[in-house]
Amino acid sequence: MKPSKAFALPMVVMLTAIAGVMIGVLLDRQSAQALSVKRQADEYREHHFGRGAKEIIDYWLRTRGNRPVRELLDESGKALDVTLADGTVISLRLFDAQGTMNADRATLAAAGVPAPRRAFDELAATAGPRLPSLTRKLGPIEVSLGSAPPEVIAAIVNANVSPEKQSDLAAALIELRGRTSIAPEDLSEALNGIGLENNERDAITRMVAVDPTFFRAILEARTPDGRAVARYGGYAVIGNMVQRGQGDAGARRTSILAWTKLEVR
Repeated sequence: MKPSKAFALPMVVMLTAIAGVMIGVLLDRQSAQALSVKRQADEYREHHFGRGAKEIIDYWLRTRGNRPVRELLDESGKALDVTLADGTVISLRLFDAQGTMNADRATLAAAGVPAPRRAFDELAATAGPRLPSLTRKLGPIEVSLGSAPPEVIAAIVNANVSPEKQSDLAAALIELRGRTSIAPEDLSEALNGIGLENNERDAITRMVAVDPTFFRAILEARTPDGRAVARYGGYAVIGNMVQRGQGDAGARRTSILAWTKLEVR
């Protein structure tokens, strides 16, 4: 009996992902003799690790349905373990990296609305020497409510809401931030309770996200006895589920950014 297409396609994707990661692991175990060879090997290894990570994330998401990524991770951020034929274990962890504010000038200019630029200017004026730790150059304009520091929340609110409402709204958002789980309805209820004008509400909803889509990704390879042999980090932009039609579960688009080799520990 021939295997069904529904079974064969995920297996092909998973084998492709594992092959990409294995190339990286094997190259990581080799020592290059010349600098030029080492540089080429590093680039080749990082390229395949990045491709392998993307395929693993995409496959993992396709098997989890239409649930927010934050609900699919355990307390340590682990998404999954993949055990290869030689016993090597590939572990993937994802961490919310969207709590800081996007400070990339091109991204702010391309936003098409003034709210993000006003929020950044407010943060820059109030954060002082902490500004670098509260900003990022990658990812979406929206800030993850679940991981945003109070200074970032205050800057978004103070830049886009009239003064008499700022204190109440900032307090309401910080209260939501402290919850274990935040639903979109919770954010809507908080905004409704403040009595925002339409333009104020639009500005806040453009800047605040309940479900993050920008994550720090760590991919680690360990031998069967637990010894780490390779460790890579990057950033993953994982889109929300795209519905394609009735009965179709849809798909998510994943991009891997700034993939680099990390110190093994």
